[in-house]
Amino acid sequence: MKESRAKNDYNLLAPFYDWLGKAMFFGAIAKSQRRFLHDIPINARILFIGGGTGFLLNDLLESARPECIYYVEKSSEMIRKSEEACTHQDNQKVHFIHGTQDDLPDEFSCNVVLSFFFFDQFEAKELMEIFHLLDKKTSAEAWWLWSDFIPPETWWQRILMNTMLRFFQFTTELSTRRVFHVPEMFVQSGYLIEKEDFFYKGFIRSVVMKKAGGLSPVGLPGK
Repeated sequence: MKESRAKNDYNLLAPFYDWLGKAMFFGAIAKSQRRFLHDIPINARILFIGGGTGFLLNDLLESARPECIYYVEKSSEMIRKSEEACTHQDNQKVHFIHGTQDDLPDEFSCNVVLSFFFFDQFEAKELMEIFHLLDKKTSAEAWWLWSDFIPPETWWQRILMNTMLRFFQFTTELSTRRVFHVPEMFVQSGYLIEKEDFFYKGFIRSVVMKKAGGLSPVGLPGK
């Protein structure tokens, strides 16, 4: 019997993942991830979840000058490419973790989280479970940088989103059939939106959020 692939497995796409994004979105995906890197506080402890091919690591080390970066990626091929791509003189500050959020050290804590095109892999319930697990790893006034697609609002966005979802369901065993208003979910759980910007005619959104101390997590917002 043929063994089924794991859910959200990007090993097959790793060799041409960045090229695919450039070809389809004319560089908007990379621009959205770089948009707020300069807002990251110097000497931060950064968690980069679902980092992909690592094309952002050198820029991140240069602009943020972090204390450390914990770089978590499920795909072994993506981790390999990330290690090769990270050539900055401070690359020893990057701790590569081949796994998921469940593989973070128990004692790990951070004050900045980067989640770029990561939460679009999950249904709402699992999405929020992962968020709350990561949120417990953050300090009281942590910053969270998020970039991703918004739920489609126009006819061309719906066609493009359905095409992408079908493609990733075939190639990666994608876990979800839709995307969500993720920043608004985070707001319901105690974060404040500080800055935002849009790319690719509004279909891609980048947001900087800050944790508001003392607010208790609540359930999913209505859609």
